[in-house]
Amino acid sequence: MRMDRPEWVPAPAWARLGPALGGQPAHALDALVDLEAATRCWDAAPRARLLERFSARAEAGVPLPAAFILALSDLMDAAHE
Repeated sequence: MRMDRPEWVPAPAWARLGPALGGQPAHALDALVDLEAATRCWDAAPRARLLERFSARAEAGVPLPAAFILALSDLMDAAHE
């Protein structure tokens, strides 16, 4: 499955995110929609942190819906430290 990079995803992040999404095509579009919705009003730095954490989880084989939830949880935990 090949997806085009959305404008809101920086090219360096897409280099990792694209293949992570492509590895689980059944959930890829939904995950991308969820990531966009969650970060729509975010600055670039927090968005990049979420995309990095999400990509790492997906690369490790975590199902994309769970990777999204875990990545958000990672950011919330980090904000409270």
